[in-house]
Amino acid sequence: MSSTVDTIRHEVARGGHGTLVVVFSTLPDALNRNASLELYASEALARLLDVKVARTSASLARETVLALKPALVIGIGSVVPDHVDYAAVARACRRVQAPLVYWLHDDPYEFDYNWKIEGGCDWIFTSDRATIDFYRTSAVSHLPLAADVTRHFRPIVPIRERGTDVFFCGVGYPNRRTVVSTIRDVLRACATEIRGDGWDERLPFCRNERLSPEAMIDRYAAARIVLNIGRQFNIGNRQYDLVPSTPGPRLFEAAAAGCVQAAFLESVELFDYFARDTEILAFSSVGEFADIVDHVRGDPDAATALADRAQARARAEHTYDHRMLAMLDVLQRNRLFNPAGAAARSEDKTHG
Repeated sequence: MSSTVDTIRHEVARGGHGTLVVVFSTLPDALNRNASLELYASEALARLLDVKVARTSASLARETVLALKPALVIGIGSVVPDHVDYAAVARACRRVQAPLVYWLHDDPYEFDYNWKIEGGCDWIFTSDRATIDFYRTSAVSHLPLAADVTRHFRPIVPIRERGTDVFFCGVGYPNRRTVVSTIRDVLRACATEIRGDGWDERLPFCRNERLSPEAMIDRYAAARIVLNIGRQFNIGNRQYDLVPSTPGPRLFEAAAAGCVQAAFLESVELFDYFARDTEILAFSSVGEFADIVDHVRGDPDAATALADRAQARARAEHTYDHRMLAMLDVLQRNRLFNPAGAAARSEDKTHG
């Protein structure tokens, strides 16, 4: 057994008794640009229940499952890499009688790779609602991403006291560059900052600079308006050429930070999470975006009230605690995992 798994076993033992859940990132560490999502989910589980959570990597998932004999195994991320043996993880889970579920956060952009786990796990949670009907299995549920209660919430600074007019952080995918180019004249007239990778730095407000997750949230909280532009970048979406419907995690993170978001409208599902005009603003043309900027600058008190409502909605409905509760509810209703009865079974497997 590797020393890394020994370390995981030691940390779990220090936690005392309780149901054991293994959470692993489905991507190798070197390729995982969203490792924080697995951390947020793991911490939410530990907060919610009498659960000990052992976090591990894709390369050590099989070994960790066999060593710790958990009551539940959750894989979070993407299943694109060919050098991760997801079938071996499934075999290990069957051997120790642990339900295996996945929470995939890159549907539909990588949907064509999901054959690697379909039929080899007990349930799939997808972050995109429009993708559900295209799975071959009925054991699939929609579970959007969210905000983290300990890292994304910030005290709300009145809009009139914020120094940046418009802020955006993210990769400059072609669709995002198109939107920014379309509204560039409005952005030039504001104190605008766009950060990330792949941007045209000939635009005075663009800089190819990667921010840490904490720094990004701080910049959100210091901006009057946060742009929300979803990505359209397919890695494996040829089979059905699916169009995403569910917004990504930045929607919930920016709301938690206490922001007025101006979302480029691509799906009305957006308004299932935040109410239009009272918790979020949306645009689909240059004129609508210019109106948003004028409104926020002209009535900063109303804008602050909107940011406050958005943050309250995020706190009440859109944290990783809420998402993990929803996941556990699905698993319990389908008799895959019962937190109340799993502790004894986990102890029996460990000592048996």
